[in-house]
Amino acid sequence: MGVVGSTSNILDFIADKVQQALGKPHPERLQFVLGTESGMITSIVRK
Repeated sequence: MGVVGSTSNILDFIADKVQQALGKPHPERLQFVLGTESGMITSIVRK
């Protein structure tokens, strides 16, 4: 499952997946393949 869209769509998708994982008793390790500009990493970490 993934998302194709604007920067905002990608950030929302990742934030939602992180919140879902944190809501579980034993959060899973999440991995994302990000095909966008490198500056996006900073936005993800901040969010």
